[in-house]
Amino acid sequence: MAELPNFPSAIGVETARAQRLPLVTHRFEIGGRSWRIRAVADQNALLDAAVELDAFPFGLMLWESSLVLARWMSQHGSMPPRRTVLELGCGVGLAGLAAAAAGASVVQTDHSLEALALAAENADLNSIGGVLRAPGDWTGWNEPRRFQCIIGADILYEPDVHGVLLEIFAGNLAEGGRIVLADPGRSTTPGFLARARACGWDVRQELGQYPALAPVHAGQLVEVSIIELSRA
Repeated sequence: MAELPNFPSAIGVETARAQRLPLVTHRFEIGGRSWRIRAVADQNALLDAAVELDAFPFGLMLWESSLVLARWMSQHGSMPPRRTVLELGCGVGLAGLAAAAAGASVVQTDHSLEALALAAENADLNSIGGVLRAPGDWTGWNEPRRFQCIIGADILYEPDVHGVLLEIFAGNLAEGGRIVLADPGRSTTPGFLARARACGWDVRQELGQYPALAPVHAGQLVEVSIIELSRA
């Protein structure tokens, strides 16, 4: 997979800048550096635009799972130079960019070209270069390379793709590598983890509570798990 030189703009970043998909800039500290991440904040505006898309572009919004995974990659990051990381469903790109900032060689994938375009913009906004991006349809997956780490934020929501994800994990994880996922307590997740164990994966799960990005009330917390899979 190679970085795409151009992205469609009909429902893309240029449209968002024109206020059809109004972007906001999230600001926070991760790994000792200040981050600015552009994303769609108005879900109603996204709903209005989604009628022209084949799939609802959830990836154009920033979710707590992505922020938690980015912090995990930074905290455990001190990555040896050139450690290879594959990000599945990168959305606006934060988790993969945090891995790159920690020293990894990163490939970001998403089924949405609009999300990939926004991830590229966020890389530029945070002065992070060298990240490769490519469309990634899990049901038509053709990536032959193996990576030392495969990451994903909130990618277990659809049971129909659990089997495909396990195939990708098995086919693309290098020997001795691990999978790191952030999950917001999806009802489908326990079934996936049981299936992963049955396929020979060692599973570790750590639950934490984190401030909501768009709190309904002051001090609202959301639960997000970090799930690590490695070969037993």
